Amino acid sequence: MGSVSKELFEKFAQTTQEELNQNNNSGSYAFEGEDIKWTSPDRGKKKSWKVYRLIGNPPATIIPNSNPQPEDPVEIMYAEVKDDNGKMMKLRLPVSDGTANTQHLIHRIVARVMEKEYIEPKTPGGKKDKFFPVKAKYPDIFEMVSKSGWAPTDNKYQFASDWGGKRVTIFNCIDRDMMDWHRQNKHTVLLAKNIGVSTLSDGSEVEWPATGVPSFGFLSKLLDLVKTYNSKGKGNGWEGFDIGMYRTGTTEQPNIIYNVSAFKAKDFLDEIEGKIDINKISIADDLTDEEKSWERYDLQKLFAPTSYSKILKRMGKQIKRVDAALNTNFYDELKQYADKEAAEWKAKKEADVAVAVDGPKAEVQSEILQEPTATPLTPEPPKAETPVSEIPVRRTAAATNSEVDTSLLKGWEFLTDEEKSKIVRTEKDADGKLKNIVYAPDVGALSMCECGIPVPYIMSSCPACGCKFED
Repeated sequence: MGSVSKELFEKFAQTTQEELNQNNNSGSYAFEGEDIKWTSPDRGKKKSWKVYRLIGNPPATIIPNSNPQPEDPVEIMYAEVKDDNGKMMKLRLPVSDGTANTQHLIHRIVARVMEKEYIEPKTPGGKKDKFFPVKAKYPDIFEMVSKSGWAPTDNKYQFASDWGGKRVTIFNCIDRDMMDWHRQNKHTVLLAKNIGVSTLSDGSEVEWPATGVPSFGFLSKLLDLVKTYNSKGKGNGWEGFDIGMYRTGTTEQPNIIYNVSAFKAKDFLDEIEGKIDINKISIADDLTDEEKSWERYDLQKLFAPTSYSKILKRMGKQIKRVDAALNTNFYDELKQYADKEAAEWKAKKEADVAVAVDGPKAEVQSEILQEPTATPLTPEPPKAETPVSEIPVRRTAAATNSEVDTSLLKGWEFLTDEEKSKIVRTEKDADGKLKNIVYAPDVGALSMCECGIPVPYIMSSCPACGCKFED
């Protein structure tokens, strides 16, 4: 596993709070489908103190040109938007740096649609009122972009972001309450703001993790701790101490975070006694050899920005609506970016084939073709993304005899024979309606369709409602 850089944490410790809002701007295809295990101090609407050891160097958005390692935390803009077909799409973007010629296309669309003017107050000395010209002239376009397409009747509407998303950070970490899980799976977990939990009829649970933790009120707390404690240990940054974390849920102070290793080492326990199991806190100023050996999620791939090709396919019609209303050319620009991605991916694929055929000489050519371009267009193989919320896999042993009531499955006829064979059992509620589908253990990760029934990523449509998933 990788090791942290003392130099990078020294740079991070010199960062000002204002500089936390600066970033670099890069992009590539996102890789999806890996079964991810999450943790949170707010699970199932029950807030509790948790003890974590964070993994990796500071995010590259804070320390530009730092050459991030796969396991290092990533900071992204994340939004859940309605696509052209009204299906939910997970949209990941680079953090906006406010510079017009390097901004991602979606950030520039948001800036144009949400341009504001200030109206002089009616009374002298009063506060100027904000005015949104696009909202006044094209309220449907403004609502589509500013609320990511969600209607006031949708559950997501109240907390929906604009297309540009909310700034979040995703960390690999070790959860001291999950040490048995870590040792059994030899893997880290990812830190989420909260995890929703649903209990099914058989007593098993389905988790609904938020993507990462809001950067505001989180990175600033970590910065304070690193500034205070980094020079006192081995310079390992947050890998050199356990943090105690509590989610308050308030805007003013979203998180309470302590260096609980220092508290325990100095026997200064008043702040945490009764809140945290002191025995679970490690005072070691480095990871153990065992912890260093555990596999870590490749966050640079898992949470890479959404490709322009996918944005074109899923949001192209809506972007055309923006152009028609505002006389802009965002769609044409998007098409150019997507075409460039396709050409670069084709070249990469051909180079990879050449490596297999011609050996080491062609391998040099392949490496050159994979170098990042100056624009956020460097591709990797696109992965099919289902228009549903991602959840970890729920594995259930296959039943001895299939108990599938196909009359409950409106999408049964759209499934292939292979897909049908993966359905083990259908479960009904008291009214005789479909409540759950149980799948074979080898289907991999599940997602939750908008109809409320879990569906494996490997299926092209929902067995319950027949909804076809877009690539």
